[in-house]
Amino acid sequence: MEPQLPLLRTDYLTWDWLLKKPIWAQYYEDDSEMWRPVIDQNPLSIDCQALKIKTAFRTQNGIDLVGTIGVERALNTIYQNEIWFGDRWYGFNRHLLSLSEKDAAELAIALDTSTESLFPFDYFASLDFGGLSVSGVYNPFTKDNDGHGFEIRSSEVK
Repeated sequence: MEPQLPLLRTDYLTWDWLLKKPIWAQYYEDDSEMWRPVIDQNPLSIDCQALKIKTAFRTQNGIDLVGTIGVERALNTIYQNEIWFGDRWYGFNRHLLSLSEKDAAELAIALDTSTESLFPFDYFASLDFGGLSVSGVYNPFTKDNDGHGFEIRSSEVK
């Protein structure tokens, strides 16, 4: 019998889980709030609704942070990022601007900086599959899709 992979609701997908399994997927057959870890496969080639990828961030004023990016697979664009700081998640979703503004203000206070110096974030994440990584810039407060795409890189020499 194969070991069962965890199926976690969004609010149970903690930083500890992301340290163990850095990439999670939301599959069509599961409830929309449920996530499964992606193991031993290219996360960019699986058929799923969304990916949540453990990510390193850098603010405009050089503060290094950790968290996740959320990738809408239908469009291959980033729709959200979450920052883990001080035992708390701060969420930035381009579809929920008022909540993003609230969390931006609270994160700026926690970091003792201004909200203007936070965005756009630079980000980088290893996909732990075949040397692939994603990187780019994300700003949840832009009206269009600029800055929401991501670049796929390979560390393999061709």
